[in-house]
Amino acid sequence: MWWPFSARGGAQSPADTRWRIRALFQNFRRILACNTQALERMAEMDQALGGAYIFDRAFLEASVHELSRLVHHVVYNLNALTGNGYVALYDRYEELRGALGGVLAGGLDGAGPRSGTGAIAAAGAAAGSLADMVADVRDVDWEQEPAAGFEAACLARLARHHGARIADALVAGTAGCAALTEGGKAADTVAQVLRDRAMRMGGTASFTVRVCPVDETGRPAGREMERTGVAPDMLPHTLRDALREATGDADATGGTGATGTPHGMAALILPESSLTVSGWLHSHAPMGPVRHAVLVEARFPSGGDPEHAPPVSIDHYALSRVHPFDLLCCEIPQRAASAPLPDGHEPLAPSDSLRGLLRGSALLEPPFLQGLAGLAMAAERLAGQPVELRWGMDPEGRCVLLGVRPSTVRLATDPQDQPDEPADSDDNADDVPAMHILRRGGQTVQMGVAAGGVVRLTEATRPEDCPLGGIGVARAASPNLAPLLGRLAGLVTEFGTTAGHLATVARELRVPAVFGMPGVLDAANPGDIVTLDAGGTTLYRDAVEGLLHTTDTDEDLHPAAPEYRTLRRLLRLVAPLDLVDPEAPDFSPAGCRTYHDILHFCHEMSVEALINLRDTRPELAAPRVHRVRLDLPLDLRLLDVGDGVALPPGMGGEPTCRDPWLDLSAVRSAPLLAFLSGLRAEGAWSHRPARLRAGDILSGLGGASGSAANGAGQDADWAATGTNLAIAGRDYLNLTLRLGYHFTVLDVLLSDNPNRNHAYFRFAGGMADPTRRVRRAYLVRNALEELGFATRMRGDMVTGRLRAMEHAALRDAVAALGMLTAFTRQVDTTLNDDADMVRAATDFRLLREDAQRQARG
Repeated sequence: MWWPFSARGGAQSPADTRWRIRALFQNFRRILACNTQALERMAEMDQALGGAYIFDRAFLEASVHELSRLVHHVVYNLNALTGNGYVALYDRYEELRGALGGVLAGGLDGAGPRSGTGAIAAAGAAAGSLADMVADVRDVDWEQEPAAGFEAACLARLARHHGARIADALVAGTAGCAALTEGGKAADTVAQVLRDRAMRMGGTASFTVRVCPVDETGRPAGREMERTGVAPDMLPHTLRDALREATGDADATGGTGATGTPHGMAALILPESSLTVSGWLHSHAPMGPVRHAVLVEARFPSGGDPEHAPPVSIDHYALSRVHPFDLLCCEIPQRAASAPLPDGHEPLAPSDSLRGLLRGSALLEPPFLQGLAGLAMAAERLAGQPVELRWGMDPEGRCVLLGVRPSTVRLATDPQDQPDEPADSDDNADDVPAMHILRRGGQTVQMGVAAGGVVRLTEATRPEDCPLGGIGVARAASPNLAPLLGRLAGLVTEFGTTAGHLATVARELRVPAVFGMPGVLDAANPGDIVTLDAGGTTLYRDAVEGLLHTTDTDEDLHPAAPEYRTLRRLLRLVAPLDLVDPEAPDFSPAGCRTYHDILHFCHEMSVEALINLRDTRPELAAPRVHRVRLDLPLDLRLLDVGDGVALPPGMGGEPTCRDPWLDLSAVRSAPLLAFLSGLRAEGAWSHRPARLRAGDILSGLGGASGSAANGAGQDADWAATGTNLAIAGRDYLNLTLRLGYHFTVLDVLLSDNPNRNHAYFRFAGGMADPTRRVRRAYLVRNALEELGFATRMRGDMVTGRLRAMEHAALRDAVAALGMLTAFTRQVDTTLNDDADMVRAATDFRLLREDAQRQARG
C-alpha cells in the first residue's frame, strides 16, 4: 500500500513521493508489456490454427505455460498498482489455468468458467447440473460445439453476431443424449427437464425432433434423422427412440456422409409453427443454372386443385456469392392467376407499392433473397466450408433459420468433373492484371478471399447501418469495430496489428482481414465492388472470379490431427473477448471468462487508476516538481516518471523550490510535446477577455464546485490553486489541467506498438450559463468524434477514448486535443445559439487544416 506518511512516522519527502509515483508507473508499464507479449502469443496460436505454422504438442504446452506466466504477472501488477483492489482476479486466473491444464491432459473441453445458466455441460454430468444438458439453442457458445453439435453452435453464433433470426429451439448435447439413452435416474431427470422446457415455449402444440451423430469436434458424423409432429409430453420418448435408431444406423453404415468417427449424438428440438414459405439454400453449388452461385429453393403450399396443379409450388433462385448478392436467374413455375401468394397478392394483380405495375408470381422478392444469401455466406465463413441452410418465412415476412449443416454437395476440383471450364486451381492471383490492384501491403490477420461493396467504417458506425456481406474499410483496427465484424465479408484497415482484440474477433468469426494496408481509404470508395485477398495482402478492383472460386477443402481447414483439435479447445479459453464494455454491469473480475478477458480488464483498470490518480492519491499535491516555461497563461508542473525530462547541467536529479524554470527544449515526453504543440499552435489560444454576464459568473462558480470539479476528478484545494500537473514519461502522459473554470484530464500512451497505444480525454466545466456550457460540450464531442474518438456526454462533461493507433496518427490526434483545449477555453461565452456552435466548429476545423498545412511545409 502507498501511505501518505513514511514508515518513520513523518510526512513523506518529495523524493519519496516521486519514487512511489515512479513505482506505480512501472507497474503500469509492466502490465502493458506483459499484455502485449500475451496478445502476440495468442496471435501465434490463432495463426497456427489457420495453417500459418506447423505445430506439435510441445508448441501447445509451451504456449499455455508462457500465457499463464504473463497473465499472472498482469494480475499481480494491477493489484500492486491499485493496493490489492482486485484480489478476486487471482481466483479467475487459477480456474482458467486449471481448465487449460485439463484440455492439455486430454479433457473434452475446459468450459468450466465460461459455462453459465442454461449452457451445455461440455463433459457430462460432472461438468454441470443435469438441467444443463438441455438448453435453449441461444445459450450455446462456440466453444461448446463438441458437446452441443455443429448445428446448434452455428445457429447460436449466427444469431449472436450476424443478426439472424433463429427458431426458438432446444438442444440436447452429447451428455444429455447419452444420459437419456442409458436410462436410470439421470434419464428421468433429463426427460423431466425436457418436458418442462417444452411446456414453457409458448404452448407449442407439436415439435420436430432432429438427431445426428457427431464426431468429437461436434461435426456431423452420420445420417441425420428427423421426427415431426411430436407432442410435448412425448418428446423424451420420441427422442430416446430416435437416438437409439440413429445410433444403430450410424454403426451399421459406418458413418455414411460423415466427416469423422461418431463420438456421440446431439439433438435439436424445434417448435412447429406456421411458415408461409420454407426451403433449402446451398451457399456454393458448383453446378446448376449458374455455376458458383448461391442456390435457393422455396416451397409454398399452392392451395389449388390437386387434379390441376401440384400441392406445392417450388421456386429456384441463383444469386451471386458477392455482396450485394444480385439475383442472377430464377426458375418460376406457372401459377394460376387466382392462387394467392405468400404476401396475400395474386399473381399479376395490380400492386400499390409498385405504382400500378403488376405483381409478379415469384414466391420471394430480391431483398429477402439477398438477406438470406448474406447469412449463408456468414455461415460458410464460420464453418470453413460450404453449408446448407434450412429456412422459413414467418407470417410477417421475416426470415427464420431452422437449421444448418456442412454441405453434402461435393465441390468439383478435378478438370474432368467440369469439362467446360478450367479447374479452379488454375485461376489465381497471378492471372489478375496489375491494373486491377487498388492497394497492396499490410499484415494478414485472417486468411481468405472475400468480395463485396466497400463500406466505410468509423467507431460511430452501428451494426444496423452496416450492410451484411460488405468489405469494411477503416482507418484503424479499433476494438470498437468488433460488433461490426459479424456483418462483414472482409475487413481492411490502414493502421493496426495482428495482436489486438479486433484481430482476435476476426479470426474467431473467420472474416478475411488485413491490417496496415497503406492508403486504402483513398483507394476504396464507398459502394465500389472490390476483392480482398487477405493471404496476399492485396485489394483488387471488382470481383475477381478466379480468386473467389478457389475453395479450400474441409480437411485443410479442419484437420483431424489431435494437436489441431487441442489447440482449438485451448483457444476457446484463451482468445475470446466478451468483456468489452467498461460500463457494463459484468465488467468485473467475476465476468472474466478467458485469459483475454483478464488482460483487457487489467488494462482498463490500470488506465483508470492512473486517470484518477489525483483522486486516489491526494498526497500528490505535496511534491515539488519542475515548472515548465510555456509563454502562455498556464502554470504547468511536470513530474518525471521515467525519461520524461532531460535535465540541463546544474539542475541535478532532485529539483528544489529554487530550481529554475524548465525550458520546453528539456521535455522529452512524446505525448506531452504533442499536446503542447497543439496548445501553443498559432491562432488556437485566444487572448481576448471573455464577455461575461452576472448570471454567467454565478453559474460558473456553482459549476466549479459542482459538476466540473467533481466530474474532472479535482479536489477543492488543487482546483483553487490553478496549478496543473503532468505526470510524464518518455511515451506516457497523465495530465490534470485547469484553465479558469474548465477542467481537463488527459491520459495517453504513445509508443511504437499500436496495440498498446491509447488516449483518454475528459473535459467539463465553464464560466457561462448551463445552456452555453452544454453547447460547448457538444462542440467538444463533435470535434473528438471527427478525430476518431468514441465519446460519451453527460451534461457539460465529455469523455473520449481512442485505442490501437499508429504512433504518427495518435501523435496528430493528441496535438489536436491540445489545440481543442486552447480553442475552447472561453468559447462557451460566445455560444448564444446553435448557429454560433456551427461557426465555432467550422473555425476549429479550419484551424486544424492550417496547422496541418504548416506541418507539411
